[in-house]
Amino acid sequence: MDYYVSDRRWKKCFHLMQTSAFLNGRKAIDMTDVPLLIHCLWNKAETIATTIDIVMNGLTASIGDQLDKIEKELEHELKFSAEPVIKQNSKKQPESFLLTNYLYYSLRDFPKGKCLFYKQDYNKVNPTMPIDGILYRDENKNTWLIRVISTGAPFDYKSRDSSLVKKVKLLKCKGGIIIDGTPYGFEGMLSFNRNEQPESNSISWSEAAIQRMNNVLKPQLQQLQEQFTQSKHLFLSSDDLKLANKYLAKCEKRFNEVAIKVHNAKTLI
Repeated sequence: MDYYVSDRRWKKCFHLMQTSAFLNGRKAIDMTDVPLLIHCLWNKAETIATTIDIVMNGLTASIGDQLDKIEKELEHELKFSAEPVIKQNSKKQPESFLLTNYLYYSLRDFPKGKCLFYKQDYNKVNPTMPIDGILYRDENKNTWLIRVISTGAPFDYKSRDSSLVKKVKLLKCKGGIIIDGTPYGFEGMLSFNRNEQPESNSISWSEAAIQRMNNVLKPQLQQLQEQFTQSKHLFLSSDDLKLANKYLAKCEKRFNEVAIKVHNAKTLI
């Protein structure tokens, strides 16, 4: 019963939001009225934090659902494109990526800067089963390096600066590597789509997803941000507005992360 809300209270909340809209000079409820619910729906002090999280996540729920859908579609596309890699693994054919310093593959569009993947580790990475790896900063090489964590070759990442080392999950994909769900292509590898598929006037899944994000989801998020930034709501405190903007910033961060995944996948699927 800690989170029970009666029908009577729901009706009162609805009437409260209608009143708020009217007194703020509007004919209809909008999203700036939603934060009022965080003061109406909790039953015990212990449930306030959870109530806030549920209500404020509701501001961007439709955008979040669409981002979930895009990530699931991306996962499917990457698995589909990995089928030739699985067949190649069974035949143990060599990869043909551009080598850096004779030992490494170089990642494209890595957000932290130059990043290298150890060539010999690539054969240890599976296209269907994630394995553990380490992303760390090598100051001597002035670059980021990624290695597979192998049995019998421990890596003491806990003794290093936490900002310069991170444990990651690795998956092989056609043309590159997937790091914690984000695909990255290796330098020197042309898009497989251009080599293996006939030219078509239809746009690819990646291009369609980018259009959906830029033309639909991004404007929705920007509209929400403008509503709360410009809001002079009579019944929202400065703390309420800060809270709303915090959750909108969280949604924007996730949007940017998904955008990077889709952009990086453009040349891999």
